[in-house]
Amino acid sequence: FAKSLGYDKPQSQGDYAIAKHFLHCQQAVSDPYAVFLHATTRDDKHWPEANWRELIGLVGNTGLRIKLPWGAPHEEARAKRLAEGFDYVDVLPRMSLEEVARVLAGAKFVVSVDTGLSHLTAALDRPNITLYGPTDPGLIGGYGKNQMACCSPEQNLANLDATSVFGKIH
Repeated sequence: FAKSLGYDKPQSQGDYAIAKHFLHCQQAVSDPYAVFLHATTRDDKHWPEANWRELIGLVGNTGLRIKLPWGAPHEEARAKRLAEGFDYVDVLPRMSLEEVARVLAGAKFVVSVDTGLSHLTAALDRPNITLYGPTDPGLIGGYGKNQMACCSPEQNLANLDATSVFGKIH
């Protein structure tokens, strides 16, 4: 973009300068946690619920809590299905974007599908593994520190297994 406007490409990575604000606003949390951003607008960008549940099981052995935000009633229903049977998973109440930003800012890491909140996670400088199927992370991927694209075989998220995603966490 800079080149098209006649500017030299910056040599360092940009800084959105919002992470400190949201960390400052973060209430003290005793237990470390991860956030799983499971919701997106397009059906072909959803990771299967069975895969999310398998990943939740794998992360359970790390001692981290997992927080599941949502924005619409069908997303809340999915979050409840994902959390069922796992006592270390919290389905969050419906939150404003600012409240979600506070939760993201305090996360040890985030795993997300291709969604707008994955870009907010990047702006907050939180480690994030974004799962890509039909979309190209080279074109629309998160920009920031500690951003990792995990691309599914054949551009189909059903082909991306939880063990592979878990391996990127460590």
